[in-house]
Amino acid sequence: MSGRNDKREGEEEGWESTFLKVACVAAAAATEPGGLYALFKQPEPEAAQALTGTVTAQIAQRPNKEVWTKPRRGWLKLNVDGSLLPDPLSAGCGDVLRDSSGKWISGFAVKLEPRRHYPDETEKEAIFRGLQWARGRRVKKVVVESDNRGIVNLVKNGSRTINPLICQIRDLLSSGDWKAKLSWIPGNANGVADKLADIAREPDYPPFQLREFDSPPDGVRYALMADGQ
Repeated sequence: MSGRNDKREGEEEGWESTFLKVACVAAAAATEPGGLYALFKQPEPEAAQALTGTVTAQIAQRPNKEVWTKPRRGWLKLNVDGSLLPDPLSAGCGDVLRDSSGKWISGFAVKLEPRRHYPDETEKEAIFRGLQWARGRRVKKVVVESDNRGIVNLVKNGSRTINPLICQIRDLLSSGDWKAKLSWIPGNANGVADKLADIAREPDYPPFQLREFDSPPDGVRYALMADGQ
């Protein structure tokens, strides 16, 4: 009895899936001159293949703001993240530098003193240290991305502040010997920097030393794959 019900549910699910695919593709084909007529004149297998290809192409063209994007040609992208967790109490920051092809150039992770930092302070440290580090590598054009919208807005809105890190970040961004921009990015698109910050918080990670990675460490490889590398 249960097997019959399972089969019926599977059949109904398959019909709904098929109907949805056909409806989506028909809508896509209708946007092209003569698209529907040409589509339904084909034999069933060819029509199904054409439908699938059309839908795939349509989906691929949709913008997705939740994924990491490559910088423009001639620019580099620096993704940063600061992390502070209460149990066990630990703090760290991680940054990654990639080029316009998405290639990993370098990255770093730093364990921070957690008792001296609030959550926002770790993000400021990540931005400040990343800018210093990139400038030290003689980078000439860089887009810096952080997933802390509040800090990004505070840096960019120009309001007066006595916070030394914000002042230093602004000075680095406005320095005349390079072009540097700061932008907000959703957390889902900042996975590589997030994983580097996690590495910095590991109990056996050396404290307070900036450790560079000329190739991706094992802990970030999955995040790199998610970025389409």
